[in-house]
Amino acid sequence: MNQSRQRALRFVPPVLAVALVVAVVIAGNLLLQACGLRLPFVANAVSICDDGRAQALDARLAMLEENRSALQREIARYERDLADTQCQAALPAPVPDRADVLPPPAPEPEPAPPPQAELPSDPEGLDRNSFENRDIAVLEGCWDLDSNYSTQNIRTGRITDYTRWHMCFDDSGRGTQTMQGTDGSTCQGPVEGRFDDEGRLVIDDGAPLPCSSGSQIFRRVTTCLLDDTGRADCLSEQPFDTRGGSSDVGLRRAGDTL
Repeated sequence: MNQSRQRALRFVPPVLAVALVVAVVIAGNLLLQACGLRLPFVANAVSICDDGRAQALDARLAMLEENRSALQREIARYERDLADTQCQAALPAPVPDRADVLPPPAPEPEPAPPPQAELPSDPEGLDRNSFENRDIAVLEGCWDLDSNYSTQNIRTGRITDYTRWHMCFDDSGRGTQTMQGTDGSTCQGPVEGRFDDEGRLVIDDGAPLPCSSGSQIFRRVTTCLLDDTGRADCLSEQPFDTRGGSSDVGLRRAGDTL
């Protein structure tokens, strides 16, 4: 029994030596990693082989810290400047008292147009106001046409003078006309008055005027205007026949009725 125990005890030292070597290797592998020593139960590692990266990081952190401090100082300076700044609102210009406000000057009156002399109306002629307003009723009634009117027969060459030219109109401008010749003939037919676009009074035969002698007078168009004395000046023309002529004619009120 004692011998067996002794033999067993003889193997203990070698076994313990081997176990110690294994334990040292395992412990060294656990504690020594990448040039650093990581202590058990501690998050930080102790470096034993510094390669310069830690110093670069420390320098970078120091520079950032210095920049942060500089920014904080600049912010503090802006805050002090802002606190010292006083803003004053711009006030509108003072409004004067009502007693000091003057009304705007009254506009100067426009000069009155020079008075125009009223043109007369011929008592025996056409009424000027009705004529200028183109009221054809101005022709209503009977009229004598003053003219040295004469005709020439295109077949015989005989000349006939007309001593009277008489017209009568209703208020719409429709009427009749009568001419008496020195040869004893009478020419009679319809006639119509109107105003044209230029404000002229137009008296139109509408057709050739037949005469009792068997002849006829070519169709005439008589155009009238008022002169400054209120007299109607007219021109009688035969525009529809190249052989026709023209004659100056004056209008005056006649006593006869239509």
